[in-house]
Amino acid sequence: MKYLDMISRKLDHHERTAEEQRPLWMEREEKRQWEQTRRKLNLLRKFEEEWKTKEMLLLKETVEDVNREAGIEEQLHRSKESQAGRVNFHL
Repeated sequence: MKYLDMISRKLDHHERTAEEQRPLWMEREEKRQWEQTRRKLNLLRKFEEEWKTKEMLLLKETVEDVNREAGIEEQLHRSKESQAGRVNFHL
């Protein structure tokens, strides 16, 4: 009987300890989950910023290409007008 009482007391002690530890464990687990969520959110924000930067750079390059092509077309147009004027002058 003494042996069973001793086992029962130890079991009760472990159960109380486990119940006392449960809120602490839950708090730690909740903090861990919040930290994980925060890290994911920070990574997502960083990814979005990098994406926006790359997108803006691509748009800038596209605008520069369009402007360059427009300038070349303008030069060709002027050159053709100039040549046409010279041909008409000589006729």
